[in-house]
Amino acid sequence: KRQEASRRYNTLLNTNIFPTRFVDAGALSNLGLHEDLYAVLQVLGIADLCHRTHPLYSDLVRQVLATAELTFKKPGFPIFEEASFTFFASGVKHSISLET
Repeated sequence: KRQEASRRYNTLLNTNIFPTRFVDAGALSNLGLHEDLYAVLQVLGIADLCHRTHPLYSDLVRQVLATAELTFKKPGFPIFEEASFTFFASGVKHSISLET
């Protein structure tokens, strides 16, 4: 498993990872929806989501993607409520149930 994660991580080193936003203002404008959506978000008090960017932690993204695993309590009988998403970030193993 460790060698496979290392191989995936090394592959991801050659991949550009760009920050994302909650909405694509250009696409919304092209669709004629930007002003309307912005007005709705303004009323809700969250209009800044349209234009806010967040710091991008490329190395952490690569770590998570390289080590991501979806596991089930009974692999031969996958049930959503029994699924876990597991990954490593900064050398620490994290596991989150999909139901959560």
